[in-house]
Amino acid sequence: MKISPRCGRWSLQKCFPNSSWRCGSRECGYLWPGPGDPPGNLTDDGRRCGEADARPSWDTYFLEMAKHVATRSVCSRHKVGCLLVKDRRVLTTGYNGPPRGMAHCSELGGCARDLASVESGSQVDIGRCLHAEQNAIIQAAVHGVMVDGDIICYSTLQPCLTCSKMLINVGVVRVVFREGHPDLAGMKMLDEARVKTERIVEVRSL
Repeated sequence: MKISPRCGRWSLQKCFPNSSWRCGSRECGYLWPGPGDPPGNLTDDGRRCGEADARPSWDTYFLEMAKHVATRSVCSRHKVGCLLVKDRRVLTTGYNGPPRGMAHCSELGGCARDLASVESGSQVDIGRCLHAEQNAIIQAAVHGVMVDGDIICYSTLQPCLTCSKMLINVGVVRVVFREGHPDLAGMKMLDEARVKTERIVEVRSL
């Protein structure tokens, strides 16, 4: 098995003539007709994996979007962005912040969680802000967007327990996130519901 710098792993497909090689990444899947190793680890669009001008994978593409969505957040503690995606199309976006029309924490003397010395990842019910995942789901409800089944959630932060429950109920089948936090209750819930999770740390700038 040969590692491809951009697309993941090349795996030997013995069912093909001459034991061909196929890139194991779901975003690529390029089939090299063989025999032998694929020269230069070509992508499906003919470029070599790892080239500076190579297109990002779909996961990186959507995580980059989530990162920019997060810039709309007014949270003084952690700005989070989220996308709900189906068939490689963005259905809704969300970022963490107070309910619509209500004052921001900065206007009230600071974050309630900071003022109460609450540790990150604990007592998530304390505070004025809705989480990014919650706002993405609410936006779908407000605008009549169907989010039932085969949804991928892209978030800049690992979902908490409450958000994980909501994501499960709207039919999310995979969660891709960038940053983790100490509370693993949400991850355990997603695992129990057989929702695939993946952390991708490296997200390049647009």
